[in-house]
Parts: sequence; C-alpha cells; structure tokens
Amino acid sequence: KIQNVAELRALLRRLWFDFYPRSGNSTVLDTSGFEHVMVGEYKSVEKASGLHNWLAFYEKEKKTEEPNINYYGYTCGIEPHRMCAAYDWNGRKKRLSSFFLNVSPAFDLAIYTLCFVMRPGTCHVVVDGQKMDLQTFSKDGHVATAFVHV
Repeated sequence: KIQNVAELRALLRRLWFDFYPRSGNSTVLDTSGFEHVMVGEYKSVEKASGLHNWLAFYEKEKKTEEPNINYYGYTCGIEPHRMCAAYDWNGRKKRLSSFFLNVSPAFDLAIYTLCFVMRPGTCHVVVDGQKMDLQTFSKDGHVATAFVHV
C-alpha cells in the first residue's frame, strides 16, 4: 500500500527505471521496463524486442537515416485506439508489436503500471468505451513488458 508521494515515486522508479538482467541467469543489469516498453531494444543482431509505444515507433519510422523502422505498410491489426505491426528496425526483425494510438507516454505508463500492480498478467480495461486486454509480465519484480492486445 502506497502511503505518500515518495513511496509512489520509489515504486515507479523500481518498476520502470531500475536496471535488471533480461537474459536467463545473467547477472548483467542490461535493461529496464521503460527501455523495453517505451523505447524498444535490440534482442540480438537479428531481432528487435519491446517497443510498445506509438510515439517512439513513429519517431523511428519517420527518420530517413539508419537506424529507422520499416513496417512495409503492413499492420497485423488495427482497432480504435490500438494497432500492431511487424517491422524491420535497423536490420532487426520484430514479428509483432502492439501499442495504443495517439495517447501520451504518461497514459501508457499509468495504465500499464495500474495493470501490473493491480491485475498482473492479463488485465481487462475499458478505454474510451472500448473493451480491451492488456498484458504485463514481471522479471525480478520489475516490469519486463507491457502491451495492449489487438
């Protein structure tokens, strides 16, 4: 239970910004929930990972120089307020990524945090009258990923 603003700030920092090891039994603190969800990260020389924020996707896509994103005009689904796309990011493939459309990064952080804390795993929400499911995963008490289903 959060008692004050300082405790809320500490919780958000731990969930989203503290580094933790993404890979298996590694002890290398190499990622954060914020990086994975809001910025995206390279998983390997062949694969991209994360990137569940429309604004980061848009900013990467509109770049004319490398590294940029090319989703080839193909989406795997688009619904009111959300979409998913498969893409190539600087030569790294992402088979599927989904995100809310036209919301602020603060909205993403708020709704994903709420679901992560109150309904971890699959979280049913209603946004602007639309029923949707959000998915969160944890790694060592940190947000590993969070995204909207399409």
